[in-house]
Amino acid sequence: MTEPLVSVVIPCYNARPWLADTLESALAQTWPHTEIVVVDDGSTDGSRDVVKRYPVRLVEQSRRGPSAARNAGVAATRGEVVQFLDADDVLHPDKIARQMERLIEVPTALALGTQGKFPDTERDRAVFPVIATSRDWDDPVDFVTAVLATGDMVATTAWLVPRALVERAGPWARSLSFGEDTEYLCRLALAASRIAFCDRAVVYRRQHPGSLSTLDTPATRRCRLRAVSRCARLLLSRRDTALGRQAAARYFTQLAYAYYPHATVFSRLAERRVAALGVPPMEPLMGSRRRRLARVIGWRAASRVALGLRSLHRLVGRRGHEPPRSRTG
Repeated sequence: MTEPLVSVVIPCYNARPWLADTLESALAQTWPHTEIVVVDDGSTDGSRDVVKRYPVRLVEQSRRGPSAARNAGVAATRGEVVQFLDADDVLHPDKIARQMERLIEVPTALALGTQGKFPDTERDRAVFPVIATSRDWDDPVDFVTAVLATGDMVATTAWLVPRALVERAGPWARSLSFGEDTEYLCRLALAASRIAFCDRAVVYRRQHPGSLSTLDTPATRRCRLRAVSRCARLLLSRRDTALGRQAAARYFTQLAYAYYPHATVFSRLAERRVAALGVPPMEPLMGSRRRRLARVIGWRAASRVALGLRSLHRLVGRRGHEPPRSRTG
């Protein structure tokens, strides 16, 4: 019996410092039947030169964003299963093989793995956060509900997706430049028969200043709100329950909290999403010290106090590093 072909799709934009490590991890997979396609999304840093040193296929396009690059990669491949791999992440050598064991058992499942985070070049310092959604789920609706309720996102690189699910879910949303992974995960999950988790299928997510996940701009906030709104609509169109509405409201509440007070416009938009769900306002989840303060003055005032203290600490820190002023006279 011939093993199913797994297509590794790598969207790439200005990833030269990390790309070789990513490609070598894809080429080192123990699953014997793979193809690797890199979609260069208009890089200007010489990423294409790195790709050309490896036995992989290169697809080039003008800058269109990560969703369009992933769509182009899927269109350029022919595998029965798709591995999406960000250009700065790394796969454990057995990642695909271990998840394929699960997919061979249940070909209509969406396979998820374990994700670690490491600081740039120090993979031996990887930490593996506890993610509440990292387990088997017999009902994909329950999984999507948990994603919204906890905010625990399973990284794109940790998925392994039968092409049939990709076709049922449709293309990545090109209108979303941020949060598109959450929106697409919800679509894939709701197209699957179940969620199959494999804790031995390990991926490593690189943390560096250029990571998209670290961006907080008006554009990324707007996209995040739109992505979560789409997830909520998808969930409630499949099964409209009080639990589902509360889960979506929890996610929007945490966004309102995260955006306050430095981005009050977006914080208010998130609160309006909660009201539109017909769910009473809920207190955001926060650290113990701020929670104690919030019980006395409210979470918004507590957030303003915290922001003021951070600004004060930065100011004191800068002054502490200033050279002493010379005295004259």
